[in-house]
Formats: sequence, structure tokens, C-alpha cells
Amino acid sequence: MSGSTSSQYTSDKSDIYSKGFPEKTKLQQDKIDEYNRMQREQQQTQTQHENVNMNQAGSNSFMYLFFLIFMSMWFIVTIYAIVKSFICAGKSGTVAEKVVGILLALFLGPFYLIYLSSMEGYCEDSQVM
Repeated sequence: MSGSTSSQYTSDKSDIYSKGFPEKTKLQQDKIDEYNRMQREQQQTQTQHENVNMNQAGSNSFMYLFFLIFMSMWFIVTIYAIVKSFICAGKSGTVAEKVVGILLALFLGPFYLIYLSSMEGYCEDSQVM
């Protein structure tokens, strides 16, 4: 009897292995599906973060370019204002207006042009009679 019991046990065992464990296989498949879903979500999140980083890099380069152009224009206008203030020092106006004009051009750059346009009688050509 032990021989038939042993062979029955072996056939039952091989039968179980060939059919598989449906409950365990379902559980394993659920775990695999859950893992795959988490991996896809992680990849999507990573892709979104990369897109955000690329957008931030684009906006940073835009801001850098804007700042560079702004500072270049400020520098050019400041140089013009300094030259213009020294030219105006030789033209009409009081000594105080001329000194204030030169100081404004040196320290405030483009704001000198507002001063220049608002002061009547400053930096006008002297009429030769």
C-alpha cells in the first residue's frame, strides 16, 4: 500500500504543479500588475518633472536673455547720457544745473534724459549775435 500511496502522492503532486496554484498565481499576478502600474505612474511622474524642468530652464534662459538685453541698453544709454551731460556743460544753463546734470548722468544714467527734457534753458545753444 505504501507503493500505491507514494505513486498517488507523486501523481497528485505533479498534477498540482501542472495545473498550478490558481489562488497563488492570481495573487502573484495581482502583485505583478500592481508593480507594473506603479512603475508606469513613476515614469509618468518622472516625465512630467522633466517637462517642468525643461520649461523652467526655458523660462530661466528667457529671463537671462531679457536681463542681458536690458542691462546692455542701460549701459549704452548711460554712456550717451554722460557724453551729453559733458557737452551740455559747455552750453547754456547755471553752474548748479550743469553739476546736477553731470552727477545725474554718472549715477542714474538714463534718468538724466528726463532731467534734460524737463529743464528749460539748460543745454541750449548760445546764440551768437
